[in-house]
Amino acid sequence: NQQGTVRKEYIIAASGLLCIFVAQTCAKPSHQPVQRSEKGICANRMSPSNDPNCPQVVDRATLLEELAGDEELLKEIVGLFLESGPGQLQGVRDAVAAGDASALSRNAHTLKGALAQLHADTAAAAAREVEEPARHGQMAAAVAAVPKLELEFTAVQRELEGLLKGA
Repeated sequence: NQQGTVRKEYIIAASGLLCIFVAQTCAKPSHQPVQRSEKGICANRMSPSNDPNCPQVVDRATLLEELAGDEELLKEIVGLFLESGPGQLQGVRDAVAAGDASALSRNAHTLKGALAQLHADTAAAAAREVEEPARHGQMAAAVAAVPKLELEFTAVQRELEGLLKGA
């Protein structure tokens, strides 16, 4: 530790994803979701872009800043998400198949929290687009938003897998 800097360890159970965040006391709070342009999904969703209409899939820089630059901790958290995330998405699919709005809302909320912790803002927003109508019993609207969530989740998953491979 540098003189005058205090390190704190935070254990954050965010929507089923247990993350240990080691952060500086002055770490910035969470972020605002990135808004999509009206152009929709970017043509090349899997690679970073300087196009402002094509936001990052995962804001790695902000996430790493929150982890006090700890690359190993970043990889550990990414690994946890890659283990638990597909099951969380399957919970969304299962709730759709069962026609269970309450379970759909819960599962989308869980996935939203995990995605938000990774600063995967667009994917977290897609999960919210499933969660909100499901919470109000509006299954048709919630189900209609699931394909976008699946697309965004896949983009996050691929980016994180690349991060673990050292890409």
